[in-house]
Amino acid sequence: MNRLIIFDCERMKYAYTGLYSFCKELGSALVRQNNDQVNQLSFYVPEKEVGVFGNHQKYLIQNHLHKFFPRKVSRYDIWHCTYQGSNYLPPKSSQIKIISTIHDLNFLHRVNHPQSRPNTWKSCSAWQTGRRILLPYPIL
Repeated sequence: MNRLIIFDCERMKYAYTGLYSFCKELGSALVRQNNDQVNQLSFYVPEKEVGVFGNHQKYLIQNHLHKFFPRKVSRYDIWHCTYQGSNYLPPKSSQIKIISTIHDLNFLHRVNHPQSRPNTWKSCSAWQTGRRILLPYPIL
């Protein structure tokens, strides 16, 4: 089955950070694993990062206005969000499935944290939408 997948690399706008390295390494691994073109990958990146995964890949340019007016991505099947606090998601009206990589769960428990949430997973908006699959990313 050929799936259309968007790999969200919006956090690559901050070079020399852990999320930049994570996106670059995982994106490169996805390109290598998809050498038989089973799935069609598109990379959602800041304009300066176009070409980072090779010139033959498809790129969608990130714009800060997409926070308020999300891109029309209805033809895609999966959006892989690489940061749990991202403001860049497909419109709620779309049927696209969202995979979120979770790097840090401290924001769920710390009261003073700007992204603080109640202490239960079930109250987390990601679980309530039914559109997200959460993937914990272990920090070693």
